Amino acid sequence: MNISTVLNTAKAYFSAKISYHKMQAQEGSAKAIFYVVMGLSLLSVGLFVLIFLSVTLGLLFNYLLNSPWLGFGIVTLLYIIIFVVIILMRKTLQKKINNAILS
Repeated sequence: MNISTVLNTAKAYFSAKISYHKMQAQEGSAKAIFYVVMGLSLLSVGLFVLIFLSVTLGLLFNYLLNSPWLGFGIVTLLYIIIFVVIILMRKTLQKKINNAILS
């Protein structure tokens, strides 16, 4: 076995390793892009559901309370309460999300 055979074998080995890692990176990138697209799609659909649900709930409260605006005020107050609770619990939520991601 001469030196050129060893060098050719080493080149082939490293070329195969590089190709393998490129394929792994492409698969990882494709998977990440898929999750981003799916997440944005679900977020969009969820946002539309939330908007239509809010309008429906506001109209229902308007009908039940016989008021043209009170129902939407109640829905807005509900969202303000949810917002304040999330702000007050942000440290706890951040720890739970970090633990879920890291484990």
